[in-house]
Amino acid sequence: MSVVTLSLISLSSLSTPSYAAGGYGPGEPGLPGVPGGFERDVRIVKTIGFSGGQLSTTLANKVGIKVVVPPAAFVSLVRVAVTAPPFSELSSMLPKLGLKAYSPVTGLGLFFSNPTNGKSLKGHFAKPVTVTLRGPDLGVPGEKVFELTSATSAKELATALKKGIATFSLRSDPDLLVVNPVNHRGR
Repeated sequence: MSVVTLSLISLSSLSTPSYAAGGYGPGEPGLPGVPGGFERDVRIVKTIGFSGGQLSTTLANKVGIKVVVPPAAFVSLVRVAVTAPPFSELSSMLPKLGLKAYSPVTGLGLFFSNPTNGKSLKGHFAKPVTVTLRGPDLGVPGEKVFELTSATSAKELATALKKGIATFSLRSDPDLLVVNPVNHRGR
């Protein structure tokens, strides 16, 4: 899967990434307690305007991601970043989240910010952003996609599943974890 050409943004302008703590921008108070690691690996950053757009990259475990921002989802330019935790850290999160009967497929963070000052967008998007994940271990019976809300809690997202594909919509920027039942033998 090829990476979408980025607009002229210097990754150094993002300052020290801290998505799991709430954002890249300076002065962001963050979301305390979200499992760490999601901010360490910035996979792609793109500025998207009022007319919408899309970006795609590859995550851990050969999972491709495509993020589609519809027209009028935002009233001005928005910087979209896709981040990923080290795959090795995903398994250690599962017991803390009460997901011992699951194994990780992939994890990701989506961060929507003001491209001028780097501050996280507050509130919900005017229109939902669609995320499609593709990979060999996706779309199996019992698969779940969770939005991480703290180090010990997660909210399951409504997800459309087909063999090799998981699709869901978002109205805010989360850290996400995709898991399959332990008895899944797709690997």
